[in-house]
Amino acid sequence: MLSKQKTKKYQKKALKKKTPGLLLFFFGVILFSFSIYNIFFVAPPSIISPLAKNSVTEQSLIEDWLSKNKIEVRSITFQKDSSYMITLKDNSVIFISSKVDILKQLSSLQLIIKRLKIEGKRFERLDFRYDKPIIVF
Repeated sequence: MLSKQKTKKYQKKALKKKTPGLLLFFFGVILFSFSIYNIFFVAPPSIISPLAKNSVTEQSLIEDWLSKNKIEVRSITFQKDSSYMITLKDNSVIFISSKVDILKQLSSLQLIIKRLKIEGKRFERLDFRYDKPIIVF
């Protein structure tokens, strides 16, 4: 009987020594399988070029805003310095930065155009890329 009790003690000790290792192994397998599932079965977000997004979405926003406010535009082009060059029908040029809120710049544009019409002046170039707008007559 003593030998059976000793073997049971040794078996319990051996099991206690293996238990943390087995638990770590099973948790590792579960973590690994979960990460594999996330990589292959959960759809990753599609990658969209920020330049394409800005040039299409912002440009259509500018076009829509200008048409709603009855400002006649000849062309809108995206510049390398991340700004837009808007050419009006009377060959006036407006530069708008895409780094600053576009709607805020456009509302300032509307205000400036109204004031200049009241004063009877025409501008050649209006630049919103800086802290304060620059008007060239």
